[in-house]
Amino acid sequence: MRPILHVDIVNILDLSFWDGKPAETINEAIAIQTRVDADYLKGDSINWGITDATNTIVGTCGYCRGFKGGRGEIGFVLKETYRGKGIMRQAIASVIQFGIETIQLGYIFSITDANNRSAIRLFEKINALKVKEEKSLVEYQLYKHADLQRL
Repeated sequence: MRPILHVDIVNILDLSFWDGKPAETINEAIAIQTRVDADYLKGDSINWGITDATNTIVGTCGYCRGFKGGRGEIGFVLKETYRGKGIMRQAIASVIQFGIETIQLGYIFSITDANNRSAIRLFEKINALKVKEEKSLVEYQLYKHADLQRL
């Protein structure tokens, strides 16, 4: 995994999302990456590009929406041709470890569309706990520090 650079944008248009809405143009993808970079500088997020053997970004994974109360929300996306190969499982494990050891988060979660079978299968494989299901969204608990008070 590595930082996402603006020169990567042309190759990751299909991976560029903001609040669940995909970028439709390169300019929209650049605007999204600019917001992601600004959030990182404010300390509200950290996001990495997942690379293949040629150092080309094939997915993204990281924390979004701030770290209020020691909580971190993981968001991720992977190009379709790379799915089902364990790549995202490895990336999420690294991001969770970073959140626990470096950021010292007490609670890590992820929210996905209830119809996102790929994400739900991944959560099941890593033994994530489904903690909330509302309308079309599902929230999974990926990590909870044992000493944490009731959330």
